[in-house]
Amino acid sequence: MNLLRCILCGRASLLFGNLWAALFIVSGCTTQPQTQSAQATALSSTETLERTHTALSTTTGDQFLYADAPVSSGYPNSWTVLSNIGYNSAYDETYKNPAWVAYHLTGATQTVQPRPSGYPTDTRTVSKVDAADYPRGYDHGHMAPNYSIALHFGDAAQGETFLMSNMLPQRPGLNRGPWKVVETAEYTTWAPAYHDVWVICGPIYTLSANEPVNPSNRYGPKQICIPVACFKVVFAKGTDGDLKTLAFIMPQENASGHRPTEFLKSIREVERRTGLDFFSSLSQTQQDEIETKVATQLWP
Repeated sequence: MNLLRCILCGRASLLFGNLWAALFIVSGCTTQPQTQSAQATALSSTETLERTHTALSTTTGDQFLYADAPVSSGYPNSWTVLSNIGYNSAYDETYKNPAWVAYHLTGATQTVQPRPSGYPTDTRTVSKVDAADYPRGYDHGHMAPNYSIALHFGDAAQGETFLMSNMLPQRPGLNRGPWKVVETAEYTTWAPAYHDVWVICGPIYTLSANEPVNPSNRYGPKQICIPVACFKVVFAKGTDGDLKTLAFIMPQENASGHRPTEFLKSIREVERRTGLDFFSSLSQTQQDEIETKVATQLWP
C-alpha cells in the first residue's frame, strides 16, 4: 500500500470547535469530501487549509507536506514513497521517475559543504536507474534541490538529493534557467521571509489539460520517460497568516532565456496536466478557492 496515497484505513473524525465538523473516510485510496455546516462556509481557505494540515499531519506523519499528499485523479501508476532526511520522493517504477517530490524549508541554516559528485543509483528502487541511463542532451535535474536541502538539513541530506530517485531528465535550458531561478528564490528570499516554504514538484507528460498520462518519449533499455514539462507548486505563510501559493508549468523546450513569471499557472492547471489531485480532503468549494488562482508575479 502506498504510504501517502493510502493514508489510513478505517475512519478518523476531526472536530474543529463549534464552527467545523469534518469526517475523513479513507477506504483503500478513496477520500470522501468533508462535510461542513453553513456557518463553516464563512471560513477562509487559509483557515480551512491550516486546520486540515494540523489534523492530517498527525496521521500522515509527513513533515514535507503542507496538507494532505497528492492522490491520483488520472495518474495511471502507483508510486512508492521513499523517505529521506530532507525530502520525500514518490517514485514511479513504471515511468522510472518520481511522480512527485515534496520538501519543506524552515528553521536554522548551516554552512553548505562542496557539492558532491556523481548520481548514485537508489537501491531501494526496483528499476535501479543509473546515471548512464539518461539520454545525451539532458541534465540530471534535481527535484529536491541540493543546495537548499544542504542549507537546512546538512551534509547527509545533501548527499541524498543526488540519488537517481530524485532526478528527472531535464533540458539544460530548463534546469539551468527558470527552474534554477525559482530554486534560488526559495532559499535566498522566500524561506528567510516567510520562515516556512513547502514545495511539491515533478514531471508533466501531457501537452494539454486532461490528456491521458501516457509518455510518448521513452529512452533506452529501461524506457526512461522524458517529461514534456516540469511542475512546481510552492506554498508559504505570509506574516498575516494567509496562505500564499505559486504554481509553475515549465516546458522542456525553449525554456532558456525565459523568466519564471512567464510560466505561472493555477494549481488546477497543474492537476489537469499531471493527473494528480492536491487537497483532496477539502470540499470542492475550498479547493476551487485555492486552486484556481493564478499569481501574476513572484513574491518579493
